[in-house]
Amino acid sequence: MYVRVVAVGLCMLAAVLGCSTKEGGGSGHRDVPATPAAAEEKINGENMTGAELCKMVPPKFVADLFKITIASTKPDDRNQEPVTIATCEHEAADELFPVAVSVEVSIWPGSEDARDRVEKKFTGEAVGEYEDVDGLGDAAGFGPWRDVPDFYVLEVVTEYDDAHRDIAVSVRSQEPPTLRQVRPIAERVLEALDG
Repeated sequence: MYVRVVAVGLCMLAAVLGCSTKEGGGSGHRDVPATPAAAEEKINGENMTGAELCKMVPPKFVADLFKITIASTKPDDRNQEPVTIATCEHEAADELFPVAVSVEVSIWPGSEDARDRVEKKFTGEAVGEYEDVDGLGDAAGFGPWRDVPDFYVLEVVTEYDDAHRDIAVSVRSQEPPTLRQVRPIAERVLEALDG
């Protein structure tokens, strides 16, 4: 399902006029709050912290998907204007076959095609091999990340008029993860952010 998001400026205009805006996509329309602050937080997660992200994707949820025991969970915030980034990393207890699952939500200014943004995530000198993933954000891709061994990413991009949101589910593992393992994490974050 592709999601169209109304720009914050239009939300502010709608709030001044006392209207609500419509969000289109998928199988119908739904009302989006006309209050700018509510629209910002609910739609793009710009004010999210790493701790909030870890609550969205708790250790047990990740452990069940990957059949591992989580030894540690580390939230992190790296907000440097104009970019905001919230991260949650879960590390497995197994020292023989260590696995780390990281979820990152970042907001980037500027307009860029979602498909181009996904492609850049997998690009070194040339585009790496990845698969397009349907039904997540405006564009999504899954595969090994550039030339880094044992590192895999599901990248989900949602476009806004003057910004875009990236949700990256990264897995460091000797055993390549499956889309079936990482997709539910991205879906859970998207549902929490976009409802």
